[in-house]
Amino acid sequence: MGSTATEKGYDPAANGDPVTAVNAPVPAVIVYAETLLDPSFATYTYAPVGSTATDQGPDPAANGDPVTAVNAPVPAVIVYAETLPDPSFATYTYAPVGSTATESGFVPAANGDPVTAVNAPVPAVMLYAETLPEHSFAV
Repeated sequence: MGSTATEKGYDPAANGDPVTAVNAPVPAVIVYAETLLDPSFATYTYAPVGSTATDQGPDPAANGDPVTAVNAPVPAVIVYAETLPDPSFATYTYAPVGSTATESGFVPAANGDPVTAVNAPVPAVMLYAETLPEHSFAV
């Protein structure tokens, strides 16, 4: 069974990964793989004159994608699905007078969510949990 060391203190413990940085390349130690032509992968290609199309002119060639644009809707061709009530989902509701509360007044009703705000931290009331090794998880 091994042991685990856990640092204590306000600074987080290092994760054990090696330090990484950006370094300039050293040309003396760079090795490039040599690429050789393998005749077994060669293919014969014959393209007679006029069998390939090449655009000429000052404008770049189009890529063949369809043209897209923003168009206004045409109300005559818009179809809306008809929604019909399904009696199998109907429910009976009886709410006697006074059983539901409705605020009235000039101020909108609150939604019941707690008030939230941004506050500065108060170091005197901050608590940090101490992490202890759990023996039941030890291998």
